[in-house]
Amino acid sequence: MAERKKYSGVIGRQDGIECEECGCRMSHVVKTEHIGCVTKRIRHCRHCGYIFHTLETRIERKI
Repeated sequence: MAERKKYSGVIGRQDGIECEECGCRMSHVVKTEHIGCVTKRIRHCRHCGYIFHTLETRIERKI
């Protein structure tokens, strides 16, 4: 199997979650699940089509 081409640059927003496969920061959320205090998202990379998961949680800061 041929190795996937790495994404060399991003046009537009560059603050997204990085794709584990190609490094592109442009993905869209396919599904969101709330599991207790954790949010699980399934993401689809717009560059290479790779599907990956992210987990988000809140961190409480006392000021």
